[in-house]
Amino acid sequence: MDFQAERKKLLRCLEAFLKALKNGEIPYPEVYRRYYVSAVGDDSEIVFLLSETRDLLKEVASLPLPIAETARTQVEKLESLQKQIDFLNEQFLKDDLTLLWNRRALTYYFNNEVKKKAIECFYCLAFLDLNGFKKVNDTFGHLEGDRFLKVFADFLRENFADDFVSRYGGDEFVIISAQPIQKQKEKLCFAVESAPVYRGKKISFACGLTAVVAKDDLYSALSRADTGMYQSKETGKVEVVRV
Repeated sequence: MDFQAERKKLLRCLEAFLKALKNGEIPYPEVYRRYYVSAVGDDSEIVFLLSETRDLLKEVASLPLPIAETARTQVEKLESLQKQIDFLNEQFLKDDLTLLWNRRALTYYFNNEVKKKAIECFYCLAFLDLNGFKKVNDTFGHLEGDRFLKVFADFLRENFADDFVSRYGGDEFVIISAQPIQKQKEKLCFAVESAPVYRGKKISFACGLTAVVAKDDLYSALSRADTGMYQSKETGKVEVVRV
């Protein structure tokens, strides 16, 4: 293998990564690819390149010195870079309070996963809004309101582990699932009944649910689910809004 050529390729990768950050773009693999292709003209999966290079260097590290020592140093640098990438993804895409996905991540996931596969795969979207959350803040203060949100977020994370769960803002949450809408409705109905108790009172929330179709953008799907959520405020049930 031409290690010098591989080294140059890796440097190009790092340059592309840093340029993406400098331009204020989220460092997702698709973004890596775009910057990398622009610089090199080679459509490579950058994250895979980093991983493969690291694994290769680990093998080289078993060779006699001084090659092994150099390889070990490079492995440490790559592992440090991976931690930085993971940290940046957390900063960009996770909600600071609940550690659920944030609205930025929701937009990216919908546009790059759901919308691209909506013709061949089934997705449904649920919009959740806590009932009486303002009263919690007004009665016990905002710090207690934050604890309330964390308890509910942990509940969603545990009960919808196979789905994409995000905090949309305030006391609003969005769940996207790749399963039949009836099955997801059953899961949501169970969640309504089994919601955790906070300060001696069960957490209550309204929920609207809708299927995602190929013509949808995030706004149109959210709009339908939002309509169902307001109906749910009146009925106390999970409301399905048809396309």
